Amino acid sequence: MRHSVTGLTEGKVTRLAIATAILLLTATLARGQDQAQAQPLPPPPPEQALPPPSGQQQPAAPELPQPPPTQPPGQQPPVTEPPIAPPQIPVMPLPQPIELEESSRWTRTLERISTGVVAIQIDMARAFDTEWNTSSQATGFVVDAERGIILTNRHVVTPGPVKAFATFLNREEVALEPIYRDPVHDFGFYRYDPSKLRFIKPTELKLHPDGAQVGREIRVIGNDAGEQ
Repeated sequence: MRHSVTGLTEGKVTRLAIATAILLLTATLARGQDQAQAQPLPPPPPEQALPPPSGQQQPAAPELPQPPPTQPPGQQPPVTEPPIAPPQIPVMPLPQPIELEESSRWTRTLERISTGVVAIQIDMARAFDTEWNTSSQATGFVVDAERGIILTNRHVVTPGPVKAFATFLNREEVALEPIYRDPVHDFGFYRYDPSKLRFIKPTELKLHPDGAQVGREIRVIGNDAGEQ
């Protein structure tokens, strides 16, 4: 039997080496088991939702409340202006028509007096040293049908020589002669021969000065620019 430098025999060295190898192997196996236990287990597979039976609707998932939008720091929230209403256009009232009764009364008046209204055509002679001869139209009213007297304006009965004619409603025409021209008020008179009228009997419009009052409503009838 040989002895080593440390004083151990060869048999003891062999047994010591075997024991050391067994310890190292045991430690290695123990370390491998610890690492296997330390690894996490894989998660279980997700559960699949079973389809609802036929004829039954699947309940809807509840809606989660949405958080309000956040404004960045230092920024003012937007200001919403109220809608601007369109401008209101005032509606003007329509003019009211003349009452039917008043219109009918005026129509009857025109039918009654129209034959006594005449159109007057005048031709004035030329002055000796200034103006030229002129022609114009005017309106006249028969105020005396028996004597053939027609009332008209003062300027129609000229102060000088004049030739005048009266045209009645049925287009009959008779000659006129001036008989009076008022020096102050705006009226004058012509006269015609009643026997010269063959197809019309003019209405006599009686003069009624007391009927002219302030504030009384009047209507005008006559010959406008040569049109009856």
